[in-house]
Amino acid sequence: MATISGGQEWLKKAPLTLLFCADLHRSEKFLTVTDPKVYQNKELFTVAVVDAALATQKAFIAVQTLGLDGVIIGGVRNEMDQLADLFHLPERVMPLFVLCLGYPAEQLPVKPCLPQSFVVGTNTYPDLTKTITKK
Repeated sequence: MATISGGQEWLKKAPLTLLFCADLHRSEKFLTVTDPKVYQNKELFTVAVVDAALATQKAFIAVQTLGLDGVIIGGVRNEMDQLADLFHLPERVMPLFVLCLGYPAEQLPVKPCLPQSFVVGTNTYPDLTKTITKK
């Protein structure tokens, strides 16, 4: 998996890795649909991708409460077909992220966040013409 993902060291060293996929296969197998083209629908695809991203982030937050840490690898999308073959994924299951987990060797400092004025707008998109001062 590390080779497929561009040689990511995290994939070689992590004691636990979790693969998150967008899954349209399950819907195709268990839902009766009248439109045979529904599985080419952009909305259905978008929902599957968003669901996988949310599941990845929720899993990451959950393990952090247990004292673990990790990194999310998106490079698995570089060779999705190879990864699908490696894990015997059926058609319409797309590998999107790998969450590499382990206990951190040291506590890393909290990364600074953008000022709230850059991420929150009131009744309009935030004004990004303001400058950010580095601390």
